[in-house]
Amino acid sequence: MFVFVSGAVRSGKSEWAERAAMVFSPEGPRVYLATARILDEEMSRRVERHRAARRERGFLTIERPKDLEGVLSSLPCSATVLLECLGNWTANELFGDGGPAAEADEVVRTIRRTVLSLRARVANLLIVSNDLFCDGVRYDPGTEAYLRALGELHVVLVKEADIAVECACGCPHVQKGSPLVPDVLWG
Repeated sequence: MFVFVSGAVRSGKSEWAERAAMVFSPEGPRVYLATARILDEEMSRRVERHRAARRERGFLTIERPKDLEGVLSSLPCSATVLLECLGNWTANELFGDGGPAAEADEVVRTIRRTVLSLRARVANLLIVSNDLFCDGVRYDPGTEAYLRALGELHVVLVKEADIAVECACGCPHVQKGSPLVPDVLWG
């Protein structure tokens, strides 16, 4: 099963995705593939809180800001993988380690290829992404390239997904597929 979950900041998308992963894989293994970069002490404390909460929920956390194809072979085929988040991963691949920006089209192709490989490797895949497309503001060319790449990834990955869910105000809404998962996830 491949589920794509999107929504604005603090929309409930991460909580919903974690609950879904636990329902899909009640006995495990559950892997949380985290793509955030730890850039300062505040972020470090936040990440540690998230690690502890995920451990309590039975997740093994793998932190990998970019080059995710490097972890594919280490994932159990029976795993449910929750990847958070596509927006961070795209930015990390696009802008590198503070160096020059990568070509957006190549980043989209690489991420799509990696996601499809991941989907083929594991039992269940959930990808969480931010909806960053509603503000109507014009940005610098680098940010515009990022938004175009992320938007394109949303389109191509939702086409591949079995279910696409958009969360708003803590409420999940199925945008594609049917709510095949138990009712507990839709309340």
